[in-house]
Amino acid sequence: AFLIAFWLGAQGNNFGLHTDLFAEQFLVQHQGTKEVLLLLPRDAARIAPFPFLSSPLFYKSARRSVSNLDLASDPDGCLRAELCPGDVLYIPAWWWHEVRTISSGLSLSVTYRYHTEDSDRFSKIMTLMYQLHSRAQSRKSSGRFAQHLRSFFAYSLAEAEADATRSEGPASSAATS
Repeated sequence: AFLIAFWLGAQGNNFGLHTDLFAEQFLVQHQGTKEVLLLLPRDAARIAPFPFLSSPLFYKSARRSVSNLDLASDPDGCLRAELCPGDVLYIPAWWWHEVRTISSGLSLSVTYRYHTEDSDRFSKIMTLMYQLHSRAQSRKSSGRFAQHLRSFFAYSLAEAEADATRSEGPASSAATS
C-alpha cells in the first residue's frame, strides 16, 4: 500500500522516537526546517519500545526521545539530518527516527510511504497478541494463563535467537567482532 501524509507544525513540535516498521518512506520538506535523528534497527533494546504484550504502541519508544538514550557506548549510532525546503530524506523500513521542527514559523513536510507486503500481517498479529494477552490477564485464573503465554513467547523467541546464533557459526561471529 502507498500512503501520503502531510505534516504541518511549528517550532518545538516533536514527533517522538518511533519506527514505521514495514514502511519505506521519503520525507520531503516544503517549508521550514526539520531535524531528523535516525537509529539503526539494531538499537531496539536501547530504545525500549513499548512491550507489544502490554501496549498497542509497540512501534514507539518508551524513552520518547533520542535525548533520553544513552549513546555514550555508540556515539556514531545516531545519525542526524537537517531538512530544508526542497530536501528529501529516505527512511528505510524498521529504522527508528525522531522528527523535530527547528525553524520558527510554519513547517510543512510530506511523507510518501510505501508499506511492504508484510506490513498489514504484522500489525494484525501484534494487535491480536496484545488483545489475547490483555484478555488472559483479566481472567479469574489469577493471571496464570497470561503467565503461560509470556513463558511460551519467551521460550520461542529465545530458541529462535539460539538457532540464528548457531547458524551464523564461528566464522560469522569472528567477522563481526
